[in-house]
Amino acid sequence: MTPWVALGSARKLYERLCDGGGVWVAKTGPKDARMEVVCNPLVAIPYFRQAMRGLWQAAVELFCIKSYVTEMARTKDSYKVRISWA
Repeated sequence: MTPWVALGSARKLYERLCDGGGVWVAKTGPKDARMEVVCNPLVAIPYFRQAMRGLWQAAVELFCIKSYVTEMARTKDSYKVRISWA
């Protein structure tokens, strides 16, 4: 099994955890993905963004040895992260 199992369920997990907004995941390489969270006003809170990065890092590490989640860009209600793993 690969981290794509967890990332493939990102929308379902996000909908259970958050009220409003959405999530989108794109494959950018064999061990890389880009995730975008949109229409969520909690993105303006740094603690929320850090917690979500930790959540996705832990979810991906269930299927690999080490993962990295890096914030790429954000607006007042959306943000993008790069996810990679080894």
